[in-house]
Amino acid sequence: MDEYVDLATGRKYRLTHLGVSKVSFPLKIDGVIVAIDLVVHYANHCYTRSRRPEEGEHLVLFRERLSDGTLDERIFCPLRWQFSKGLPAIVAALNQSLCYGGRNREIFYRVKSDIGGPSTKGWYICGRLGVSAKRQQLFLSIRSIHHRTNQPHDIRRPGKRFYEILIPFYQAQKATYPWV
Repeated sequence: MDEYVDLATGRKYRLTHLGVSKVSFPLKIDGVIVAIDLVVHYANHCYTRSRRPEEGEHLVLFRERLSDGTLDERIFCPLRWQFSKGLPAIVAALNQSLCYGGRNREIFYRVKSDIGGPSTKGWYICGRLGVSAKRQQLFLSIRSIHHRTNQPHDIRRPGKRFYEILIPFYQAQKATYPWV
């Protein structure tokens, strides 16, 4: 989908900024600089949210089954869409950024919404590192973004710079796949 059209107002929201892209991350491994290319995908959760009971069913863009078996009805979210316009630049600058590890190669990055203090408030970007042997590519899938006042419960490890998470991932893939 290249754009969303609000049926009530007719306003068009471009989604082309969330197209697949390739981002190169320079890493220093054993004293040698290596450029690691990640193909970046952005999921529809970057511009949708769950429908609230009081919101009309006509707003539902799609439905999906969650891991607990419940049905999640997703509707367009102008706030997420607005924030998503900056996602490509945020992802391109991740290398030195503090990220948190989750389950199954998940990473979380927080864009602070308050200045100073130990707060956990902000926009959380949830991504997952992966590999496609069929396409012979390493990828970063940006699965969701959401504003929160607390950390996501899926955070499992303390913060590290993105490159500190990417290096062992890259090395594990390089040991497994000759094309890496």
